[in-house]
Amino acid sequence: MPDSLSPDDRDLNTAIHDFEAALTAKRSELVPPELNVILVAIDGSNQSDMAIGIAAELARRTSATAHVACVYVGSPDADRDAALAAHV
Repeated sequence: MPDSLSPDDRDLNTAIHDFEAALTAKRSELVPPELNVILVAIDGSNQSDMAIGIAAELARRTSATAHVACVYVGSPDADRDAALAAHV
């Protein structure tokens, strides 16, 4: 097991190089993309309300339009459709 108090010279040189590179690096500005449409897919799980809430707040903040799609595996089911519609 290597001794962390006396690192290998190669490791120390690499760490110093990485530190100096970080100090001299130019900061890059991240520009978020412009959002026009937000699509959120829900499946009726316990995360559906949270996904809709996040999409709605993001749409409000960016003046985008939010679309909700209900998805599930299997044949059409009126009860499941009603439950998914209730989320929306």
